[in-house]
Amino acid sequence: MTITWDDFERVDIRLGKVVEIEDFLEARSPSFKLQIDFGPEIGVKTSSVQAVGPAARAIRINKKH
Repeated sequence: MTITWDDFERVDIRLGKVVEIEDFLEARSPSFKLQIDFGPEIGVKTSSVQAVGPAARAIRINKKH
């Protein structure tokens, strides 16, 4: 799939800081629930990540991802 330059310019990419991590026990695969702070304009949003091994250890609270 290709997108036009106009479509690309409408993409909103943000950097957030992980402020809370907890095990996502309801998930089928090993996962974490993340609370991510995107600043005053957007606030804190919830997301999840399936991470195991070195990737799981790389997720840290108060680190910008």
